[in-house]
Amino acid sequence: MRLQGKVAVVTGAGYGNGRGIAIRFAEEGAALVVADINEKTAGETAAMIAELGQRAIVVKMDVSKKSDMDSTIERCVAEFGRLDIMVNNAGVITGTFTGDNLDAANLGGAEMPLFLALSESDWDRVIDINLKGTFLGAQAAARQMIQAGQGGKIINFTSMFADVCDHGVSDYCASKAAIRMLTKCLALELARYKINVNAIAPGTIETAINRDYLSNPANREKNLEMIPWGRFGEPRDVANLALYLASDESDYMTGSSVLIDAGYTLR
Repeated sequence: MRLQGKVAVVTGAGYGNGRGIAIRFAEEGAALVVADINEKTAGETAAMIAELGQRAIVVKMDVSKKSDMDSTIERCVAEFGRLDIMVNNAGVITGTFTGDNLDAANLGGAEMPLFLALSESDWDRVIDINLKGTFLGAQAAARQMIQAGQGGKIINFTSMFADVCDHGVSDYCASKAAIRMLTKCLALELARYKINVNAIAPGTIETAINRDYLSNPANREKNLEMIPWGRFGEPRDVANLALYLASDESDYMTGSSVLIDAGYTLR
């Protein structure tokens, strides 16, 4: 059991990568705080963890609110007495990428660049949840870890879209590139406290965030052609990497952003 006796908070743990990570950590002995804005799906994740014989509590929270983040960490310590691992997984993607904002916009008779169709509210939502949420989660966790004096692991989520771009995801790419640099800065500042800060940069993983997009056969085929390994990723793939970053095996690793994209960005 690589995480026996450890306690982890996973944001966005109600589905997808967050759920996969929470379950994988539980399999390795960790107790979990299952944090998500959707209390129902978070409860489903917690029930799966209970079936593995591990403890889990559900916290309904909005990662973009400091009060929610701080109270989640406080609840973790009150319930389990410690915090060892913080996974800042919660994230959203813009509506332009999923097709919500593509209605017949044109500019001088030509198709409008999707950047011009991006609303201020969409931009704010993506930046608030992805970037601000990661900052708030890392800050609250680090404060507790420093106070406890036992080190810890902080795992952020960037993306292959910190390195490559596509139409309609300028806000998402910007948020994920910023998280990569935030991870480096935090790793530098927190190293003396023996707090490792690393990031996971997934490629195309089949989760709820891209379900609608990949349900289009043309989109699915186009994306598969870009993956040398020949398949989409699964939450379990990401969870296995998160387990390594959460375990003692990664103690000499900090400030890294690890691509897990089956070679997509090689193309």
